[in-house]
Amino acid sequence: SMAVADDSPSDVARILISSQRSPMTYLSTAKRHLQQHGSVHITALGTALSSLVTLSEVLKNSKLVDEVKLTTCLEHFKDEFSDRQKPKMDIMLTKSAAFEKIMAEEAKKQNDHAGADPQ
Repeated sequence: SMAVADDSPSDVARILISSQRSPMTYLSTAKRHLQQHGSVHITALGTALSSLVTLSEVLKNSKLVDEVKLTTCLEHFKDEFSDRQKPKMDIMLTKSAAFEKIMAEEAKKQNDHAGADPQ
């Protein structure tokens, strides 16, 4: 069997962003992947590109990630009715130096709220 050359490690967590969902729905998934793997690959096509950039910027502005690599291309789609290209963007993010500290503070805040919650 032929091995397919791939310059990215196979254990890299990938998230394909959909334009049907809010970018914020991917936030906890991205954080979980970062915690488990140390990095996350987020990808989007066409109209989902703005959601991809939004998610990336939210993570960067929260000081949770470093942007390692950004790749753009035109993906070719061909069927019997049309032959078209869609813009595609791929962003590789890694845990920032402050990631663990920020996540610990977030978890502590959630626990404090949970503890203070009157039943």
